[in-house]
Amino acid sequence: MTKQEFISASLPYKLKMKSPYGFRPNWKESTGIVRVVNLTGDLYADIENRTFTDDFIPIVRPLSNLTKEIVQADYNDGKPFIPIVELAKMSWDKQDSPEFLFQSLKDNTVFIAFVDKQNVFGYDSNSNSFFGAKSGESVSVVNQLQLFQQLLKFHFDLITEDCKKVYVTDEFNPYK
Repeated sequence: MTKQEFISASLPYKLKMKSPYGFRPNWKESTGIVRVVNLTGDLYADIENRTFTDDFIPIVRPLSNLTKEIVQADYNDGKPFIPIVELAKMSWDKQDSPEFLFQSLKDNTVFIAFVDKQNVFGYDSNSNSFFGAKSGESVSVVNQLQLFQQLLKFHFDLITEDCKKVYVTDEFNPYK
């Protein structure tokens, strides 16, 4: 996904951007101020006109954070959660046990194996798709669109082109 496609797809999910400009009507004049701005409403026309996509830098989470506890103010009442577990619950009828035995991030694939069900659930960024297995049998993950939208809501880095990005860290999280 290109940077512009990612920004456009993220519009409903309050993506935050790092901007080298002040957030004011004449935003092309540099003020030397670096601010974090919400990408909403008024800037939509600027995206369509491609007037600022190179100047504004998306603030995203790396895919490696899919298996780590994260905090997001508009999800889980602002309490920490593990995104890949939440995505597995959405896919498999509210999984009985969200505890997992094994997690892996290798070759752009993130997956987890659950403790008591011998289930595996994962995301492959090479194909932009989710996959699963229950009791050793491969299963279809039918709600791919909803899961993909959830990755956008969690602000995960789905940009495949080479561009500047600012990554969310424990110390810097504008989504708390």
